[in-house]
Amino acid sequence: MHDTTVFEWFTEYTFLKMLSPRLLLSAVCAPKYIPDLPSGNMVASNIAAWQINSDTRKYIQNVFDVLYVPWETDVSDDVICNVRQLVDKTYENKYLKMFDEAVLINKKLCGARRYVKTGITSQFKFIEPNSIYYGAGNHMGRFLNVVHELGINFEFTIWDIEASKIDVLCGHKVLYPDFYTKVSDNRKMIVMIENQQVYETVEKKFKTLGYCVIKGVE
Repeated sequence: MHDTTVFEWFTEYTFLKMLSPRLLLSAVCAPKYIPDLPSGNMVASNIAAWQINSDTRKYIQNVFDVLYVPWETDVSDDVICNVRQLVDKTYENKYLKMFDEAVLINKKLCGARRYVKTGITSQFKFIEPNSIYYGAGNHMGRFLNVVHELGINFEFTIWDIEASKIDVLCGHKVLYPDFYTKVSDNRKMIVMIENQQVYETVEKKFKTLGYCVIKGVE
């Protein structure tokens, strides 16, 4: 079995997509063999194996439990149908029920992710590359985490008056705002600050500099 520690290679924004092999390895009840042979700069081995025994089937529910963990891949109906037939043929009905529940849950989650990704991608199409996101607090951090998790490129500038303290937010450099330079291209500024009073202060200031100020948090 490969990729049991592949998440070690990736950033904090993508490693959650790489957990399935390790979860499966942990869920299977059987003697396990993990060589002490880390690859390259990895800390632990990226391959493993197990030897099926009588306990494997006895505790197979552990494997079906793992199916409830959110999937990062939208599995095709054909693949699900084929696997379902195998489960129906091989295991008792309660495990088939667990399989069906896990599939239903994850189809909803995958659909929701597609909806959110489509919405964010559509928004970005109407935001010019020179647009600025103002505010590097919790809302902006959560927004960036969603953007990264969905695999959407974020290449916009982020401003915050606490830039010297924040420095980097979710892998993106945070810069101190330019409160003086006027712009003539109706440049968009998306304010990611919930406090209405602060938003109005920022809006008033940057509108005088020629920005089109948009509230990014409701």
